Amino acid sequence: MPAAEFHAHGCHLQLNGQQLRLRYSLLQRALGATDEHIELSDAHAISQIALPTATTMGAISIGDVVINFAPGATKEQQRCVDALEAAAQGKVAPAVVVPGLDFLAIDVETANADWGSICQIGVCKVRDGAVVAQDAWLCTPPDELNTFDDANIAIHGITAEDIADAPEFSEALQRLGTWMDGSPLLAHNAQFDMTAVRRACISAGLEVPEVDFGCSLALARAAKLDVVNHRLPTVAKALDVVLQRHHDAGADAEACAGIVVALAQRDGIEGSLADVMHSLGFQLGHLDGSKVYPVLRDRSLKANDDVEIAALTPEQSQQPKKPRQPWAKVATPDEIPEANTQADPAGNLYGQTVVLSGDFEPYSKGQLWNAMAEQGAHVAKNVTKKTTILVSGPWEGKTSKLKRAEELQAKGQKLEIWSKEELVTQLGLEEDPPF
Repeated sequence: MPAAEFHAHGCHLQLNGQQLRLRYSLLQRALGATDEHIELSDAHAISQIALPTATTMGAISIGDVVINFAPGATKEQQRCVDALEAAAQGKVAPAVVVPGLDFLAIDVETANADWGSICQIGVCKVRDGAVVAQDAWLCTPPDELNTFDDANIAIHGITAEDIADAPEFSEALQRLGTWMDGSPLLAHNAQFDMTAVRRACISAGLEVPEVDFGCSLALARAAKLDVVNHRLPTVAKALDVVLQRHHDAGADAEACAGIVVALAQRDGIEGSLADVMHSLGFQLGHLDGSKVYPVLRDRSLKANDDVEIAALTPEQSQQPKKPRQPWAKVATPDEIPEANTQADPAGNLYGQTVVLSGDFEPYSKGQLWNAMAEQGAHVAKNVTKKTTILVSGPWEGKTSKLKRAEELQAKGQKLEIWSKEELVTQLGLEEDPPF
């Protein structure tokens, strides 16, 4: 029977039949809380101590265990109490968390700097927003990629000795295939995980699976969370999602799933993963043998055409405009790097002529130029008839380069206009894998 899940303040509740599992956040455990398993029965008194308000916490009690809920989480607290009371009476607890939200979250760990050197795969199956199954397994990276770097070992702790008796990647891929039933995949920084799967398959001489995928990193970036970065542990903590052991592929996959479920619940979104992605302003990406097409902004949504303006609150719009940003912050470097001819020809930047326009803080244009060139892009300073991609960063108004790009588009030139976020995702700059 699928488990019902509830997100409390600093605690994740998973109810399967009459088995209740309480998993506390790292902060709560540091304060003395311990994870628990409770067998619910009529002997357990379940009551609401206080309902959450817009500014105050709510709380419920399960016997002598008190669980707090964040301000504003009235519906989630009531849903939890209803399910617990039903389970205590031997009734079937509701398992629908987000109706229609079905996907398979995935995470991979790698042995070295080559993204295809997969040494662990973790999965977490979600149905109607509830986790119904999860697993993780080690594997031997493809032969030509089977070396372990100290830097990677320091991150995930997996060594060559750990995978000495593990199945080959081909068997690990077959095992992954048994979990894939047509539902889309989901990962945190999905461009990395999907590219890793593709590169590993090509290296091992295997057929690349064809599947749509979503990205919890893209959604977290767009959610305007009060966080210092969008790494998996940071976002999980901000949304009260449990992350048991970062860089364990199974734990990371489960946290990734929890992030998307929490964002859907926060915004009251129901439906498929594609519906959730669309509602939050994105399209699904796609993996196949030819390339990894990334998760991008949904251009059919008008609000995304001017992200900077849409992001302003009424109070901000009444404030005096700040002086134009100093040109030094967006200065164009003098030396243009050469395109890497050994880059993956199926990459989205390979062979493209790319121009940057606007502000890309905290990244310098030189840093972005080098990263783009490393992926096979031809970097250019000005928009011309040879330009195939213009990346438009924030600015007070339309830059001359953006206006020129739109003019060329109107004349029929095949030219894409990317946002800063799309480029950062493509380059994987914020979260250098493995993360």
